[in-house]
Amino acid sequence: MVKINLRKYYPDFYITDCIIEVPDEVAAQFTPSGTQTLHFK
Repeated sequence: MVKINLRKYYPDFYITDCIIEVPDEVAAQFTPSGTQTLHFK
């Protein structure tokens, strides 16, 4: 399990820290990777 701060990824929606604990697989989706870059091209 990994803790992430939703304010870091959605600053327009979270004006204060909102820390949640998610499985490693979900946290991996929040980190930049080569596959995510390809989807935005």
